Amino acid sequence: MKTKNNMTLIGMFLLLSACSLDTTSEPDVEPVTTPVINTPAILSGDLDKSVQFDDTTDVTGTVIITDPDTAEDRVDSQVSLATTYGVFSIQNDGSWVYTLTTSNADVMALDGTSDTLTDMISVKSADGVTAQINITITGKAPDPVAATTKVLKITDTDSSDSGELRHKLANPLAAGKITARFLKEEVLTDGGSAKEAYIALWGSSTSTNNALVDLRIGNGTFQIRNASTSVTQTFTLEEWVDVEMTWDATDTTAAPLVTVKINGVDSGLGTFSSFSNDLSSLASGVEKLVFKLSDNGSTVNGAVYYDDIKVYSDTAGTALEWSEDFEGFDSGYDLSVTYDDSATNEAFVAEVSTGLVDTNAPSNVLRITDTDSSDSGELRHKLANPLATGTITARFLKEEVLTDGGSAKEAYIALWGSSTSTNNALVDLRIGNGTFQIRNASTSVTQTFTLEEWVNVEMTWDATDTTAAPLVTVKINGVDSGLGTFSSFSNDLSSIASGVEKLVFKLSDNGSTVNGAVYYDDIKVYSDTAATALEWSEDFEGFASGYDLSVTYNDSATNEAFVAVK
Repeated sequence: MKTKNNMTLIGMFLLLSACSLDTTSEPDVEPVTTPVINTPAILSGDLDKSVQFDDTTDVTGTVIITDPDTAEDRVDSQVSLATTYGVFSIQNDGSWVYTLTTSNADVMALDGTSDTLTDMISVKSADGVTAQINITITGKAPDPVAATTKVLKITDTDSSDSGELRHKLANPLAAGKITARFLKEEVLTDGGSAKEAYIALWGSSTSTNNALVDLRIGNGTFQIRNASTSVTQTFTLEEWVDVEMTWDATDTTAAPLVTVKINGVDSGLGTFSSFSNDLSSLASGVEKLVFKLSDNGSTVNGAVYYDDIKVYSDTAGTALEWSEDFEGFDSGYDLSVTYDDSATNEAFVAEVSTGLVDTNAPSNVLRITDTDSSDSGELRHKLANPLATGTITARFLKEEVLTDGGSAKEAYIALWGSSTSTNNALVDLRIGNGTFQIRNASTSVTQTFTLEEWVNVEMTWDATDTTAAPLVTVKINGVDSGLGTFSSFSNDLSSIASGVEKLVFKLSDNGSTVNGAVYYDDIKVYSDTAATALEWSEDFEGFASGYDLSVTYNDSATNEAFVAVK
């Protein structure tokens, strides 16, 4: 017999069993997370620096870390890391310092700015991106080399004769000009008496008092022999002085007319009649030149130097008759062997400093090549402000530049306005393999040049008259191009209305590759045609050899323009 309690227990058991077999209940759900995506850092900033081999000053820089990820805009720090040629440290913020080990044997062996080493240092960002810092170590630039020149040196240590060089012209010159320069030391006898030097022009007589003109050069003052009027010009001992004298003896019924200039300034006598005591000896004009020191009865301490002597057969100085610069002789050469007039005595060749820096001494220059068939080699620079007037001076050296097929290619120095078209340039000097052209000009440049020799270029412009084409001049090695002052040949005068805005130094063109290079140096831009107000200059001495100038001159057109030692 089933009881009520038993029935209750059975029902509960069935209910529990049913619950334990229920498979429709919801499972536990795991939370969903978004995956983190790393953005690689970008490292930039001071990744290239240079230092001279003997420089103990710390080289510093900063690596810029660009990384949007949280707390990853940093680099791994390094402290006093021994590198190949120095010691390097970097902080998390990217600031770094490098100290060159100047005692390193390889560093000490560097010779000249073209001799370099590179210390390569790896740095790493927080997320593992690496970059390389390159420290270029250069040898010391050579000390400036004083330019020298060969000159005539005259002394007088012979008590029976003066020091002298005498030269007889091939033919008497009835009219003409002589230019020369001299440098005189203080010249004294042992007793302290001052003695003169002389530049004299003689006719047929060899007497000093019969000279057509005799310039007496004291220890700072001048006199014209036999003249009662003094020369107003003075000079400084041991400095070079330019002298110019002209004569005209074509009127045989009167004394020849003479002018004397010192450093381009009239002597104070104007045009004067010769003070010669024997006019008949001057009937044919000048026959002999005399460069002299002291006299026949003295010996002196000190010397006089003469150089760059030129004689012309006209008073304008256009027809060169004879010249002597003494460069064809060895230093110490006895000039009485060549100038064998019996009066030539104690006249020797000496090599002296010009007081200038030798422009042929090695220096940093711009080197442009063209190995890219889709672009030319070029350095382009935009001036801070357009210049309505101005002067540019520069020098270039061009190797023979040829394509593989043997076609010659030009280099260029161009001045642009707002347009970047070559045909719109204010002036574009095209530099061939020895010749020049002005772009768009129908008249040829008369000057030529020698490959692999430095050539000086000067160009001026005046665009102040906006109703007309700018006026331009071009000189090569100080000589006019043959075009004189000309109107710009630009095809777009409106683009040069404000004057010059950009400078262009270029080699070849966009469609060629070439063998050979062009070099430029000592670029100066003035804001006036007289070249007195310097606006901008570049001599490339502030860069290491091999430096890519597109980094500094970052016009998009700058290409294959590097610093070289030349």
